[in-house]
Amino acid sequence: MSNVNILQIGEGNFIRAFFDFYIDLANERLGYNGSIAMCQPRTNNKVINALKAQNCEFDVICRGTLNGKPIDDRRKITCVSDCIDTTNNWDDVIETACLDSLEFIVSNTTEAGIYYDSNAKYDDAPDCSYPAKLTRLLYERYKRGKSGVIVLPLELIENNADTLRIYILKHAVKWSLDDGFFDYIYKECSFCNTLVDRIVTGHIEGDSDPCSVACEPFFTLVIQADEKCKERFPVIEDIDGVKVFYTNDIKPYIDSKLKILNGLHTMSVLGAYIHGFDNVYDMINDEEFRVLVENCLSEEILPTILVSNENKSRFADFVIERFSNPFIEHRILDISLNSVAKYQARCMTTVLDYYRMYHKAPRYMSLAFAYLIRFYKGEFKNGMFIGKRVKHGVYNEYEIRDSQHVLEAFEAAYKTDDPVKAIMSDSSLWEIDMSRLDGFYDAVKKEFDAIDR
Repeated sequence: MSNVNILQIGEGNFIRAFFDFYIDLANERLGYNGSIAMCQPRTNNKVINALKAQNCEFDVICRGTLNGKPIDDRRKITCVSDCIDTTNNWDDVIETACLDSLEFIVSNTTEAGIYYDSNAKYDDAPDCSYPAKLTRLLYERYKRGKSGVIVLPLELIENNADTLRIYILKHAVKWSLDDGFFDYIYKECSFCNTLVDRIVTGHIEGDSDPCSVACEPFFTLVIQADEKCKERFPVIEDIDGVKVFYTNDIKPYIDSKLKILNGLHTMSVLGAYIHGFDNVYDMINDEEFRVLVENCLSEEILPTILVSNENKSRFADFVIERFSNPFIEHRILDISLNSVAKYQARCMTTVLDYYRMYHKAPRYMSLAFAYLIRFYKGEFKNGMFIGKRVKHGVYNEYEIRDSQHVLEAFEAAYKTDDPVKAIMSDSSLWEIDMSRLDGFYDAVKKEFDAIDR
Protein backbone atom coordinates (compact mmCIF):
# COMPACT_ATOMS: atom_id res chain seq x y z
CA MET A 1 0.00 0.00 0.00
CA SER A 2 3.07 2.25 -0.03
CA ASN A 3 2.10 3.72 -3.41
CA VAL A 4 -1.36 4.92 -2.32
CA ASN A 5 -1.77 8.61 -3.10
CA ILE A 6 -5.49 9.02 -2.34
CA LEU A 7 -7.34 8.28 0.91
CA GLN A 8 -11.06 8.07 0.20
CA ILE A 9 -13.58 8.50 3.02
CA GLY A 10 -16.73 6.98 1.57
CA GLU A 11 -17.66 3.72 -0.12
CA GLY A 12 -21.19 4.51 -1.31
CA ASN A 13 -22.62 4.25 -4.80
CA PHE A 14 -22.03 7.87 -5.74
CA ILE A 15 -18.35 8.24 -4.92
CA ARG A 16 -17.53 4.90 -6.56
CA ALA A 17 -19.41 5.72 -9.78
CA PHE A 18 -18.05 9.28 -9.77
CA PHE A 19 -14.59 9.68 -8.27
CA ASP A 20 -13.28 6.12 -8.56
CA PHE A 21 -14.59 5.96 -12.12
CA TYR A 22 -12.77 9.19 -12.92
CA ILE A 23 -9.43 8.16 -11.45
CA ASP A 24 -9.64 4.84 -13.31
CA LEU A 25 -10.34 6.73 -16.55
CA ALA A 26 -7.48 9.17 -15.88
CA ASN A 27 -5.13 6.24 -15.29
CA GLU A 28 -6.08 4.86 -18.68
CA ARG A 29 -6.34 8.03 -20.77
CA LEU A 30 -3.76 10.32 -19.16
CA GLY A 31 -1.26 7.82 -17.77
CA TYR A 32 -2.07 9.00 -14.25
CA ASN A 33 -0.97 6.63 -11.50
CA GLY A 34 -3.83 7.09 -9.07
CA SER A 35 -4.08 4.53 -6.26
CA ILE A 36 -6.95 4.73 -3.77
CA ALA A 37 -7.34 3.39 -0.23
CA MET A 38 -11.05 3.41 0.58
CA CYS A 39 -12.75 3.35 3.98
CA GLN A 40 -16.31 3.88 5.16
CA PRO A 41 -17.28 6.98 7.19
CA ARG A 42 -19.77 5.16 9.43
CA THR A 43 -20.02 1.89 11.33
CA ASN A 44 -21.78 -0.09 8.58
CA ASN A 45 -19.03 -2.22 7.01
CA LYS A 46 -21.17 -4.31 4.65
CA VAL A 47 -20.07 -2.62 1.40
CA ILE A 48 -16.42 -2.15 2.34
CA ASN A 49 -16.06 -5.85 3.23
CA ALA A 50 -17.91 -6.94 0.08
CA LEU A 51 -15.48 -4.89 -2.01
CA LYS A 52 -12.47 -6.29 -0.14
CA ALA A 53 -13.72 -9.82 -0.83
CA GLN A 54 -13.47 -9.19 -4.58
CA ASN A 55 -10.00 -7.62 -4.61
CA CYS A 56 -11.43 -4.07 -4.31
CA GLU A 57 -12.61 -4.23 -7.93
CA PHE A 58 -16.12 -3.45 -9.17
CA ASP A 59 -17.95 -2.42 -12.34
CA VAL A 60 -19.47 0.95 -13.21
CA ILE A 61 -22.26 0.73 -15.79
CA CYS A 62 -22.99 3.92 -17.77
CA ARG A 63 -26.29 4.01 -19.64
CA GLY A 64 -28.16 6.82 -21.33
CA THR A 65 -27.88 9.20 -24.24
CA LEU A 66 -25.02 11.59 -24.89
CA ASN A 67 -25.28 14.16 -27.67
CA GLY A 68 -28.20 12.17 -29.04
CA LYS A 69 -26.27 8.89 -29.12
CA PRO A 70 -27.16 5.88 -26.94
CA ILE A 71 -24.46 4.83 -24.47
CA ASP A 72 -24.25 1.41 -22.80
CA ASP A 73 -20.77 1.00 -21.34
CA ARG A 74 -19.31 -1.16 -18.59
CA ARG A 75 -15.96 -0.31 -16.95
CA LYS A 76 -14.01 -2.47 -14.51
CA ILE A 77 -12.62 -0.17 -11.80
CA THR A 78 -9.14 -1.28 -10.77
CA CYS A 79 -7.67 1.86 -9.18
CA VAL A 80 -8.69 0.96 -5.60
CA SER A 81 -5.70 -0.66 -3.91
CA ASP A 82 -7.16 -1.31 -0.49
CA CYS A 83 -10.50 -1.30 1.35
CA ILE A 84 -10.19 -0.61 5.08
CA ASP A 85 -12.93 -1.31 7.60
CA THR A 86 -12.89 1.91 9.61
CA THR A 87 -14.80 0.39 12.52
CA ASN A 88 -12.45 -2.53 13.13
CA ASN A 89 -9.20 -1.22 11.62
CA TRP A 90 -9.04 2.45 12.60
CA ASP A 91 -5.29 2.24 13.19
CA ASP A 92 -4.86 1.18 9.54
CA VAL A 93 -6.75 4.29 8.44
CA ILE A 94 -4.39 6.43 10.54
CA GLU A 95 -1.32 4.72 9.05
CA THR A 96 -2.67 5.25 5.53
CA ALA A 97 -3.28 8.94 6.27
CA CYS A 98 0.40 9.22 7.26
CA LEU A 99 1.92 7.63 4.14
CA ASP A 100 4.68 9.62 2.43
CA SER A 101 2.97 8.96 -0.91
CA LEU A 102 -0.40 10.42 0.12
CA GLU A 103 -1.46 13.53 -1.81
CA PHE A 104 -5.26 13.69 -1.57
CA ILE A 105 -8.01 13.02 0.96
CA VAL A 106 -11.35 12.77 -0.82
CA SER A 107 -14.78 12.27 0.75
CA ASN A 108 -18.45 11.81 0.07
CA THR A 109 -20.44 11.42 3.29
CA THR A 110 -23.73 12.99 1.97
CA GLU A 111 -24.94 16.47 2.89
CA ALA A 112 -25.48 15.27 6.46
CA GLY A 113 -21.84 14.21 6.84
CA ILE A 114 -20.18 17.61 7.22
CA TYR A 115 -21.27 18.96 10.59
CA TYR A 116 -19.67 19.96 13.87
CA ASP A 117 -20.07 17.42 16.67
CA SER A 118 -19.25 19.13 19.96
CA ASN A 119 -19.22 15.77 21.73
CA ALA A 120 -16.48 14.26 19.55
CA LYS A 121 -13.21 13.44 21.32
CA TYR A 122 -9.71 13.19 19.90
CA ASP A 123 -9.25 9.58 20.93
CA ASP A 124 -12.60 8.32 19.60
CA ALA A 125 -11.85 5.18 17.63
CA PRO A 126 -13.51 6.02 15.33
CA ASP A 127 -17.22 6.58 16.02
CA CYS A 128 -17.36 10.33 15.49
CA SER A 129 -18.25 12.76 12.73
CA TYR A 130 -16.28 12.99 9.51
CA PRO A 131 -14.79 16.43 10.34
CA ALA A 132 -13.65 15.01 13.69
CA LYS A 133 -12.12 11.96 11.98
CA LEU A 134 -10.32 14.16 9.49
CA THR A 135 -8.97 16.42 12.25
CA ARG A 136 -7.47 13.38 13.95
CA LEU A 137 -5.98 12.04 10.70
CA LEU A 138 -4.42 15.36 9.73
CA TYR A 139 -3.05 15.91 13.23
CA GLU A 140 -1.42 12.48 13.21
CA ARG A 141 0.14 13.37 9.85
CA TYR A 142 1.31 16.73 11.20
CA LYS A 143 2.88 15.15 14.33
CA ARG A 144 4.93 12.78 12.14
CA GLY A 145 6.29 15.65 10.06
CA LYS A 146 4.56 14.57 6.85
CA SER A 147 3.78 17.02 4.04
CA GLY A 148 0.36 18.62 3.74
CA VAL A 149 -2.36 17.08 1.59
CA ILE A 150 -5.06 18.33 -0.75
CA VAL A 151 -8.56 17.90 0.68
CA LEU A 152 -11.34 17.45 -1.90
CA PRO A 153 -14.77 17.01 -0.30
CA LEU A 154 -17.42 15.90 -2.80
CA GLU A 155 -20.40 16.48 -0.50
CA LEU A 156 -23.04 18.61 -2.14
CA ILE A 157 -23.07 21.62 0.15
CA GLU A 158 -22.01 25.14 -0.71
CA ASN A 159 -18.34 25.87 0.11
CA ASN A 160 -17.85 22.28 1.20
CA ALA A 161 -14.06 22.53 1.72
CA ASP A 162 -14.22 25.89 3.50
CA THR A 163 -16.90 24.55 5.83
CA LEU A 164 -14.91 21.38 6.50
CA ARG A 165 -11.80 23.40 7.36
CA ILE A 166 -13.77 25.58 9.79
CA TYR A 167 -14.98 22.48 11.64
CA ILE A 168 -11.46 21.04 11.74
CA LEU A 169 -10.18 24.23 13.34
CA LYS A 170 -13.05 24.19 15.86
CA HIS A 171 -12.08 20.66 16.86
CA ALA A 172 -8.43 21.69 17.10
CA VAL A 173 -9.35 24.50 19.48
CA LYS A 174 -11.64 22.28 21.59
CA TRP A 175 -9.00 19.54 21.79
CA SER A 176 -6.17 22.05 22.58
CA LEU A 177 -3.99 20.82 19.72
CA ASP A 178 -0.55 22.32 19.02
CA ASP A 179 -0.42 25.88 17.68
CA GLY A 180 1.70 24.63 14.81
CA PHE A 181 -1.22 22.49 13.60
CA PHE A 182 -3.17 25.63 12.72
CA ASP A 183 -0.33 26.78 10.45
CA TYR A 184 -0.20 23.27 8.97
CA ILE A 185 -3.90 23.44 8.07
CA TYR A 186 -3.66 26.93 6.59
CA LYS A 187 -0.25 26.80 4.90
CA GLU A 188 0.59 23.17 4.17
CA CYS A 189 -2.82 21.68 3.33
CA SER A 190 -5.13 22.74 0.51
CA PHE A 191 -8.89 22.75 0.92
CA CYS A 192 -10.61 23.02 -2.46
CA ASN A 193 -14.34 23.60 -2.86
CA THR A 194 -15.92 21.32 -5.44
CA LEU A 195 -19.10 20.74 -7.38
CA VAL A 196 -20.05 17.27 -8.63
CA ASP A 197 -22.67 16.36 -11.21
CA ARG A 198 -23.64 12.83 -12.20
CA ILE A 199 -26.86 10.91 -11.60
CA VAL A 200 -25.97 7.60 -9.93
CA THR A 201 -28.76 5.09 -9.53
CA GLY A 202 -27.04 2.31 -7.61
CA HIS A 203 -26.76 -1.41 -8.00
CA ILE A 204 -28.80 -3.19 -10.69
CA GLU A 205 -30.59 -6.12 -9.09
CA GLY A 206 -29.40 -9.42 -10.50
CA ASP A 207 -26.20 -8.00 -12.01
CA SER A 208 -23.28 -10.42 -12.17
CA ASP A 209 -21.12 -8.11 -10.01
CA PRO A 210 -22.68 -7.75 -6.54
CA CYS A 211 -20.77 -4.47 -6.04
CA SER A 212 -21.49 -2.88 -9.43
CA VAL A 213 -23.13 0.54 -9.64
CA ALA A 214 -25.09 2.14 -12.50
CA CYS A 215 -25.05 5.78 -13.58
CA GLU A 216 -25.67 8.14 -16.48
CA PRO A 217 -22.87 9.00 -18.96
CA PHE A 218 -22.90 12.71 -18.03
CA PHE A 219 -20.04 13.69 -15.69
CA THR A 220 -18.84 17.08 -14.47
CA LEU A 221 -16.41 17.99 -11.69
CA VAL A 222 -15.71 21.66 -10.97
CA ILE A 223 -12.84 22.48 -8.59
CA GLN A 224 -12.04 25.84 -7.03
CA ALA A 225 -8.39 24.86 -7.06
CA ASP A 226 -5.19 26.43 -5.79
CA GLU A 227 -1.87 26.02 -7.58
CA LYS A 228 -0.93 22.87 -5.65
CA CYS A 229 -4.14 21.14 -6.71
CA LYS A 230 -3.72 22.27 -10.33
CA GLU A 231 -0.23 20.78 -10.39
CA ARG A 232 -1.25 17.37 -9.00
CA PHE A 233 -4.83 16.56 -9.95
CA PRO A 234 -5.38 15.00 -13.41
CA VAL A 235 -7.74 16.92 -15.69
CA ILE A 236 -9.81 15.41 -18.49
CA GLU A 237 -11.27 18.45 -20.21
CA ASP A 238 -13.80 16.58 -22.36
CA ILE A 239 -13.69 12.88 -23.18
CA ASP A 240 -16.92 10.94 -23.80
CA GLY A 241 -18.99 13.38 -21.75
CA VAL A 242 -16.50 13.53 -18.86
CA LYS A 243 -15.49 17.10 -18.00
CA VAL A 244 -13.26 18.43 -15.23
CA PHE A 245 -12.31 22.09 -14.96
CA TYR A 246 -11.03 24.69 -12.51
CA THR A 247 -12.66 27.98 -11.55
CA ASN A 248 -11.86 30.92 -9.31
CA ASP A 249 -15.52 31.28 -8.30
CA ILE A 250 -17.57 28.14 -7.91
CA LYS A 251 -20.75 29.79 -6.59
CA PRO A 252 -22.58 30.32 -9.93
CA TYR A 253 -22.07 26.66 -10.79
CA ILE A 254 -23.27 25.56 -7.36
CA ASP A 255 -26.38 27.75 -7.52
CA SER A 256 -27.40 26.36 -10.89
CA LYS A 257 -26.71 22.73 -10.07
CA LEU A 258 -28.06 22.73 -6.51
CA LYS A 259 -31.23 24.58 -7.35
CA ILE A 260 -32.04 23.03 -10.73
CA LEU A 261 -30.88 19.41 -10.75
CA ASN A 262 -30.79 18.59 -7.04
CA GLY A 263 -33.53 21.00 -6.03
CA LEU A 264 -35.93 19.49 -8.56
CA HIS A 265 -35.11 16.01 -7.33
CA THR A 266 -35.72 16.93 -3.70
CA MET A 267 -38.86 18.98 -4.26
CA SER A 268 -40.59 16.33 -6.37
CA VAL A 269 -39.59 12.78 -5.51
CA LEU A 270 -41.06 12.40 -2.01
CA GLY A 271 -44.46 13.51 -3.26
CA ALA A 272 -44.14 11.21 -6.24
CA TYR A 273 -43.35 8.28 -3.95
CA ILE A 274 -46.36 9.01 -1.75
CA HIS A 275 -48.51 8.97 -4.90
CA GLY A 276 -47.22 5.55 -5.94
CA PHE A 277 -44.20 6.23 -8.18
CA ASP A 278 -41.04 4.27 -7.42
CA ASN A 279 -38.51 5.88 -9.80
CA VAL A 280 -37.75 9.23 -11.42
CA TYR A 281 -38.38 8.07 -14.98
CA ASP A 282 -41.99 7.09 -14.27
CA MET A 283 -42.53 10.31 -12.29
CA ILE A 284 -41.28 12.65 -15.01
CA ASN A 285 -43.28 10.82 -17.67
CA ASP A 286 -46.50 11.30 -15.71
CA GLU A 287 -48.28 14.34 -17.14
CA GLU A 288 -49.32 15.86 -13.80
CA PHE A 289 -45.93 15.47 -12.13
CA ARG A 290 -44.06 16.72 -15.18
CA VAL A 291 -46.19 19.89 -15.13
CA LEU A 292 -45.50 20.23 -11.39
CA VAL A 293 -41.74 19.94 -11.94
CA GLU A 294 -41.69 22.29 -14.94
CA ASN A 295 -43.82 24.92 -13.18
CA CYS A 296 -41.59 24.88 -10.11
CA LEU A 297 -38.59 25.21 -12.37
CA SER A 298 -39.90 28.12 -14.44
CA GLU A 299 -41.77 30.04 -11.73
CA GLU A 300 -39.65 29.59 -8.60
CA ILE A 301 -36.20 28.15 -9.26
CA LEU A 302 -34.93 29.84 -12.45
CA PRO A 303 -35.93 33.40 -11.42
CA THR A 304 -33.75 33.10 -8.28
CA ILE A 305 -30.57 32.04 -10.16
CA LEU A 306 -28.39 35.01 -11.04
CA VAL A 307 -26.82 33.80 -14.26
CA SER A 308 -27.79 34.49 -17.86
CA ASN A 309 -31.25 33.31 -18.89
CA GLU A 310 -29.79 31.43 -21.85
CA ASN A 311 -27.33 29.42 -19.74
CA LYS A 312 -29.75 28.48 -16.97
CA SER A 313 -32.56 27.64 -19.40
CA ARG A 314 -30.25 25.40 -21.44
CA PHE A 315 -29.11 23.58 -18.29
CA ALA A 316 -32.73 23.25 -17.11
CA ASP A 317 -33.79 21.65 -20.41
CA PHE A 318 -30.84 19.28 -20.16
CA VAL A 319 -31.82 18.30 -16.62
CA ILE A 320 -35.37 17.39 -17.66
CA GLU A 321 -33.86 15.28 -20.44
CA ARG A 322 -31.61 13.50 -17.91
CA PHE A 323 -34.58 12.82 -15.65
CA SER A 324 -36.22 11.16 -18.67
CA ASN A 325 -33.34 8.75 -19.27
CA PRO A 326 -35.04 5.37 -19.91
CA PHE A 327 -31.79 3.44 -19.45
CA ILE A 328 -31.42 3.97 -15.72
CA GLU A 329 -33.80 3.28 -12.86
CA HIS A 330 -33.27 6.07 -10.34
CA ARG A 331 -35.14 4.66 -7.35
CA ILE A 332 -36.86 7.27 -5.22
CA LEU A 333 -36.18 5.50 -1.93
CA ASP A 334 -32.45 5.70 -2.75
CA ILE A 335 -32.78 9.45 -3.38
CA SER A 336 -34.78 9.89 -0.15
CA LEU A 337 -31.76 9.22 2.11
CA ASN A 338 -31.22 12.23 4.45
CA SER A 339 -33.96 14.26 2.75
CA VAL A 340 -34.11 16.83 5.57
CA ALA A 341 -30.49 17.84 5.03
CA LYS A 342 -31.09 17.73 1.29
CA TYR A 343 -34.07 20.08 1.50
CA GLN A 344 -32.00 22.46 3.60
CA ALA A 345 -29.06 22.36 1.18
CA ARG A 346 -30.97 22.23 -2.10
CA CYS A 347 -34.33 23.97 -1.62
CA MET A 348 -33.98 26.41 1.28
CA THR A 349 -31.96 28.88 -0.78
CA THR A 350 -34.71 28.92 -3.40
CA VAL A 351 -37.35 29.51 -0.70
CA LEU A 352 -35.39 32.34 0.92
CA ASP A 353 -34.34 33.93 -2.39
CA TYR A 354 -37.96 33.77 -3.58
CA TYR A 355 -39.05 35.57 -0.41
CA ARG A 356 -36.47 38.29 -0.95
CA MET A 357 -37.67 38.81 -4.52
CA TYR A 358 -41.45 38.41 -4.19
CA HIS A 359 -42.22 38.72 -0.44
CA LYS A 360 -44.54 35.73 -0.41
CA ALA A 361 -44.47 31.95 -0.02
CA PRO A 362 -43.43 29.96 -3.10
CA ARG A 363 -46.33 27.68 -4.09
CA TYR A 364 -44.44 24.63 -5.32
CA MET A 365 -41.69 24.69 -2.68
CA SER A 366 -44.45 24.91 -0.05
CA LEU A 367 -46.02 21.81 -1.57
CA ALA A 368 -42.61 20.10 -1.55
CA PHE A 369 -42.17 20.91 2.15
CA ALA A 370 -45.61 19.45 2.87
CA TYR A 371 -44.72 16.27 0.99
CA LEU A 372 -41.50 15.97 2.99
CA ILE A 373 -43.36 16.24 6.30
CA ARG A 374 -45.88 13.64 5.16
CA PHE A 375 -43.17 11.28 3.85
CA TYR A 376 -41.53 11.35 7.31
CA LYS A 377 -44.73 10.30 9.10
CA GLY A 378 -43.56 7.06 10.69
CA GLU A 379 -42.73 5.00 13.75
CA PHE A 380 -39.80 2.93 14.98
CA LYS A 381 -40.09 -0.82 14.36
CA ASN A 382 -37.23 -3.24 15.02
CA GLY A 383 -34.67 -0.44 14.87
CA MET A 384 -36.01 1.06 11.64
CA PHE A 385 -38.24 4.09 11.12
CA ILE A 386 -41.19 2.94 9.02
CA GLY A 387 -43.66 5.03 7.03
CA LYS A 388 -46.76 4.05 5.06
CA ARG A 389 -48.19 5.01 1.70
CA VAL A 390 -51.14 3.81 -0.35
CA LYS A 391 -50.39 2.21 -3.73
CA HIS A 392 -53.13 0.63 -5.83
CA GLY A 393 -55.46 0.85 -2.83
CA VAL A 394 -53.10 -1.09 -0.54
CA TYR A 395 -50.91 0.23 2.29
CA ASN A 396 -47.18 -0.27 1.66
CA GLU A 397 -44.52 0.18 4.33
CA TYR A 398 -41.18 1.84 3.54
CA GLU A 399 -38.06 2.62 5.54
CA ILE A 400 -37.31 6.30 6.21
CA ARG A 401 -33.54 6.74 6.40
CA ASP A 402 -32.06 9.76 8.16
CA SER A 403 -30.08 10.64 11.27
CA GLN A 404 -31.42 9.51 14.63
CA HIS A 405 -32.01 13.12 15.66
CA VAL A 406 -34.13 13.84 12.59
CA LEU A 407 -36.20 10.68 12.94
CA GLU A 408 -36.83 11.29 16.64
CA ALA A 409 -37.85 14.89 15.88
CA PHE A 410 -40.47 13.72 13.39
CA GLU A 411 -41.73 10.99 15.70
CA ALA A 412 -42.19 13.57 18.46
CA ALA A 413 -43.83 16.08 16.09
CA TYR A 414 -46.47 13.58 15.06
CA LYS A 415 -47.46 13.17 18.71
CA THR A 416 -48.43 16.86 18.87
CA ASP A 417 -51.68 18.44 17.70
CA ASP A 418 -49.90 20.20 14.83
CA PRO A 419 -46.95 18.22 13.37
CA VAL A 420 -46.48 20.79 10.60
CA LYS A 421 -45.94 23.58 13.11
CA ALA A 422 -43.69 21.40 15.27
CA ILE A 423 -41.45 20.47 12.33
CA MET A 424 -41.30 23.88 10.69
CA SER A 425 -40.43 25.64 13.96
CA ASP A 426 -37.66 23.16 14.90
CA SER A 427 -34.53 25.20 14.19
CA SER A 428 -32.34 22.16 14.94
CA LEU A 429 -33.56 20.78 11.59
CA TRP A 430 -33.51 23.95 9.47
CA GLU A 431 -31.23 26.35 11.41
CA ILE A 432 -34.10 28.87 11.45
CA ASP A 433 -37.75 28.78 12.51
CA MET A 434 -39.34 28.17 9.10
CA SER A 435 -42.84 28.81 10.45
CA ARG A 436 -41.97 32.49 10.94
CA LEU A 437 -41.56 33.17 7.23
CA ASP A 438 -44.61 35.23 6.35
CA GLY A 439 -47.32 32.95 4.97
CA PHE A 440 -45.07 29.90 4.63
CA TYR A 441 -46.63 27.92 7.47
CA ASP A 442 -50.15 28.59 6.16
CA ALA A 443 -49.16 27.50 2.64
CA VAL A 444 -47.45 24.31 3.84
CA LYS A 445 -50.26 23.46 6.28
CA LYS A 446 -52.90 23.83 3.56
CA GLU A 447 -51.01 21.49 1.24
CA PHE A 448 -50.24 19.03 4.05
CA ASP A 449 -53.88 18.74 5.07
CA ALA A 450 -54.86 18.03 1.47
CA ILE A 451 -52.15 15.37 1.12
CA ASP A 452 -52.97 13.73 4.44
CA ARG A 453 -56.63 13.44 3.47
